Amino acid sequence: MTTKENRKTAIHVPRVERLAAYWAGKGADPVAADQIARAQLAGLKQTGDGGHPGCSGNFIEILRGTFRPRGRVKRPRRLRGTDKKTFCVSAKLQKRQFVATTAGTLVGDLVDDPENCICIGEFSEDGRSWRQLFGRQTITSEFSTHTATLEEFPASSHVHIADHNMLMTKVTKPQLAFFHLLTKAMFMETAGYVPCEYGATSESIPGRASFGHEVAAEIRRVKVGDCAVVQWFHHGISVHSLSMERNAAIISELTRTHRLMLDALDRIPSPGLKTLDEATLQGLWNTYDIKLRAGHRKKILNLCRQQRRFTWADILAADPGQRV
Repeated sequence: MTTKENRKTAIHVPRVERLAAYWAGKGADPVAADQIARAQLAGLKQTGDGGHPGCSGNFIEILRGTFRPRGRVKRPRRLRGTDKKTFCVSAKLQKRQFVATTAGTLVGDLVDDPENCICIGEFSEDGRSWRQLFGRQTITSEFSTHTATLEEFPASSHVHIADHNMLMTKVTKPQLAFFHLLTKAMFMETAGYVPCEYGATSESIPGRASFGHEVAAEIRRVKVGDCAVVQWFHHGISVHSLSMERNAAIISELTRTHRLMLDALDRIPSPGLKTLDEATLQGLWNTYDIKLRAGHRKKILNLCRQQRRFTWADILAADPGQRV
């Protein structure tokens, strides 16, 4: 503790260095110790900026350094999804170590309780199993989904952005078009930092390796530069990049933009989410430069003029095959 007497001689040690010293004592080399410490702090940022109360998400990141366990190591376990189906990783990931969150714990406790919240593991040489090198609890239940995406990027985060997730869990089928419009606008607003294109899965079954392959396919389709974002249908989003720090920064920017957009929509004089008038719709299109097929756009505007007010069910009826 710094007091008046020792203020002049007290030395401030940055938090990341203190955490890295802890991991060095547990068996991590300098590179791995620094990376795990930064992943802990990025996990805290991910929770604070984009966390959904009671469900703060999870992550996994491939280690660039080496972790040599000091204690007893658990027996290797087959790579298996929550559907009990086994799978294997490619040569790219074989013998690679990783840091991840554990199952059933809040990411907010990452720094205060690492033994229960952090899992460090290693894929086997044949890529069919893995062993846990550190951690009292088992790894996150979405481990197999994250693992399938590590072929594309070494860091994978899953988070429930509170307001965004609320829209998806309560949305009705006619309102789904509005949700896609809002999400597309959100990504376009962050263009330059977050890719304006985002992936979207047709279902959400976290924990299954097959679902992870669907997420990975979306990553390959939409990735731009060093990152990609995928909407897990109604189960939050996943962010993929070269590091957990980059993931946390993207989540922070998406959350900020989404909340600003919701505040703006609350101030638009319209009946609400179920219906919008033509001027508001035109404003959204112009502001976010949203592209629709000319024929589809004409049908929607005709509906607006005929009814003075339209519903998203009308949009789907006008062109049900078009993703808005």
